[in-house]
Amino acid sequence: MALISNKEMEIFVKIAQGFPNLSEFDKGYFLGVVESRAAFREQQEINKDVEGHIAVKEKKHEERNKTAM
Repeated sequence: MALISNKEMEIFVKIAQGFPNLSEFDKGYFLGVVESRAAFREQQEINKDVEGHIAVKEKKHEERNKTAM
């Protein structure tokens, strides 16, 4: 779990304070944007993990090829 910065905490507090004053439409829109961004970041993390895994496999494959020659 990542810690959040003071700046991020300030943003969360401002959002929490202002959220009740939004219209239902704006609340829904805001939540949709946040959920979309969260899904995007999650996919980026998955891609990063997959790319790292592929890089490790490629390196092992290259090492095996060098020793086989």
